[in-house]
Amino acid sequence: TGAIQVPMLAQDGWVIAASGSVVSALRAEDGAKIWSRDIGVPHARATIEGNNLYVPLESGHLRALELQTGTDRWTKGFNGAPSEVLAFSDRIYVGANDKFFYCLDAADGGRDWTQRVGAVLRGRPAAEGTRIFVTSFDNLLRAYDGHSGAQLWHRSLPFRPAPAAVIGTSIVVPGNSAELH
Repeated sequence: TGAIQVPMLAQDGWVIAASGSVVSALRAEDGAKIWSRDIGVPHARATIEGNNLYVPLESGHLRALELQTGTDRWTKGFNGAPSEVLAFSDRIYVGANDKFFYCLDAADGGRDWTQRVGAVLRGRPAAEGTRIFVTSFDNLLRAYDGHSGAQLWHRSLPFRPAPAAVIGTSIVVPGNSAELH
């Protein structure tokens, strides 16, 4: 595929690789290239959910593609490059460099809700039940109701956080610190 633009995704029998502005879908079993498309320069790693592939682009667009063929489902524009996507069958969650956090309808990319974060998000959101968690460059961990978008709480962090991860009933936030919070 050439020099890799963003981290590759290996999931559900697929390997998704981006070289320059070309995104390729390979069969993980044998490495056979199933499709390849010039769609724009990726900004973050792609996300697979069901038969959907979501690709955040440097141009400030999020492209939703049909995983099996690479054909377009929809494209959504933002006022800044989108982050890695957290996707479910009905909704997707994504931040953008415009310092907003978005919930979109997975079927057509329509906006369900938007929250101003005030800082660029750090990577992919995390989820536990109906709660969605994001970390940001203002050193905060925020929790949102995934359906309404209401902010449930926020917690200040004593370091620059990496994306949060849910492990069991705990939210783990790694970052530049000698401690794990």
